[in-house]
Amino acid sequence: MEIEDKYKLIIMRTRYLNNTLEITRKISDQASQIFTKYLNISINTIAPITDNKEDPEKTQSKPKKQPESSPSDIKTEKKVNSDDIMEAKKEHKEENLKKVFRKIATLIHPDKTLKLSDFEKSVKTKLFEKARLAFQKNDYYGMVEIAQELGIELPPPSKEQIELMKENNKKLEKQINTIKNSVVWAWYHAEDQSKKQRIMDNYIDYLEKNNSRT
Repeated sequence: MEIEDKYKLIIMRTRYLNNTLEITRKISDQASQIFTKYLNISINTIAPITDNKEDPEKTQSKPKKQPESSPSDIKTEKKVNSDDIMEAKKEHKEENLKKVFRKIATLIHPDKTLKLSDFEKSVKTKLFEKARLAFQKNDYYGMVEIAQELGIELPPPSKEQIELMKENNKKLEKQINTIKNSVVWAWYHAEDQSKKQRIMDNYIDYLEKNNSRT
């Protein structure tokens, strides 16, 4: 199969995985909110187990530690500055990736948008930040999307480029699988209430065993 054909297939696969991951995250966020609500209800309705040697009132008055039911992603935004291109050039990057990034920067780098309206400046600054992050991560598909939006003609893909995109697709698949293999996902998509309850009970047992070790 020719490189160009492989590239088109990988682009299609990447687009599919990106869309799938976005939808999966939205469902997971919704599921996490509902799961946390029912988890708190379930924990609060469980009678505390007390030792005969302890005073029951003292045992009940102790606050119960409740670990988070699922990890949350902390997103931070890095301020764009005029040194971004120079810093990026210092890193070893695939040549096609550098060419596309340079073309994007020529059009929408913050230094190029000073005379635009505040709205246009904000839109293009965000787009450049997205391109900068894609460049740092060797995310060629992310660069492709932005280049197409700006009407930039892309250079023919190299073998190295294709391998980078394959690796990126593997990472996307792993992220999707991680979410779909989580307790929250299994509970949210359980077929009936009894199965939901079993999953919740098992998860609470897991939390209590881990709390007892700390």
